[in-house]
Amino acid sequence: MKVCLNTRVLSVVGFLVLLYLVFRSGVWSIVPILLNLKWEYVLFSAAIIPLIVLLKGYKWNLIMRAHGMDYSTAYASKVWLIGLFTGTFTPGRVGDVVRIFYVGGGRSAGKPLSTILLDRVYDIGALLLISCFGGVLMFYWFEMAMSMIFFAVLVFVFGLYLVSEKRIVMRLLRPVFVRFIPASMKSKLKLNFNDFYEGFYLFAKKRGVVVGVAMLTVVLWLVSIVQEYMLVMALGLEGQVSIYYLVAISPIVTILTLLPISVSGIGPRDVSMIYFFSLVGVAPAYAISFSILLLLLYWAYTAVGGVVWLFYPKKIRISL
Repeated sequence: MKVCLNTRVLSVVGFLVLLYLVFRSGVWSIVPILLNLKWEYVLFSAAIIPLIVLLKGYKWNLIMRAHGMDYSTAYASKVWLIGLFTGTFTPGRVGDVVRIFYVGGGRSAGKPLSTILLDRVYDIGALLLISCFGGVLMFYWFEMAMSMIFFAVLVFVFGLYLVSEKRIVMRLLRPVFVRFIPASMKSKLKLNFNDFYEGFYLFAKKRGVVVGVAMLTVVLWLVSIVQEYMLVMALGLEGQVSIYYLVAISPIVTILTLLPISVSGIGPRDVSMIYFFSLVGVAPAYAISFSILLLLLYWAYTAVGGVVWLFYPKKIRISL
C-alpha cells in the first residue's frame, strides 16, 4: 500500500513538473514544433524498436545461459518487454523483477534474480562508460560534470564490489534475518540467497561471456542513442545538437530517470534536457519537445510490452 501510494505521489509530482515546464516554455510554442516534425525521422526511430528489443532479449539470454538457464532469445525478448511494462509504473523500474516469475521454473528466485541484477548492472555500467567517453569528446561540458561522473563511477564500483562479496552481505543482513524473518521463511530465503550467489559466481567464471555481454551492452546503448538522434533530426536540431553531444548527455539523463524519484522519468528527464540543451543554445520549447518525444518513444516500448503481457500467458511460477 505504501509503495502504491509513493508511486502515485511521484507520478503526480512528475506530471506537475512537466506541466509547469510546458507552460513556462510556452504551450503555443511547443505545439507548432510537434506538429511540424520531420515524420520520416520519427518513423525511422520507431523502426529501430524491434532491433533494440531483440538485442535486449539476446543480452539477457546470454546472462541466463551462463547461469545454466536455457531459453530462446525470442522468449527472453518477450519477458524483457513484460518486465519493461510492469517496471514503467514503479519508481526506478523496480517492477522489472516480475521477470523472475517467467524464468524461474521450479527453482528458487535466487538465480533468476541474479540474472536480472547483472542485466541492470551492465546497463548502468555501460551508461557510465559512455558518459565518460562522451564527456571527453565534449570537453567543455566534461569539465563541469567531471566530479559528478567520477562520484557516480565510485559509487557504482563500490556497490558492485559490496554485492559481489557474499560474506560481507551475509554479515550486513544477518541482524535483519535473525530478528525480523519468520522461522517458516528462513529456509527458503537461505536457498534463494545461496542460489543467487551460485549463479553470480558461475557467471563471473565465464570470462568470454562477461566481456561479450559488456561489448553488446555498449553497442545496445549506442544504437539507442542513434534512435534518439533521429528525434533530434525530426526537430531540425542537428545543427545545434550533434550526435557526439547526445552521446555525452544521454547516459546522464537516462541515469537520472532511473533514480527512484519519478515514474517513467517524468520530471527529471524534462529538467535535465532543458539544462543540457541550453548549453548549446537550444530554446526551452525545443528541449521540452524533445523530452516529450523521448517519453512517447519509451511509452511505445511499454505499449508493446503491455500487449505481450496481455496475450502471452504466464505459465511458470516459482516459490519465493
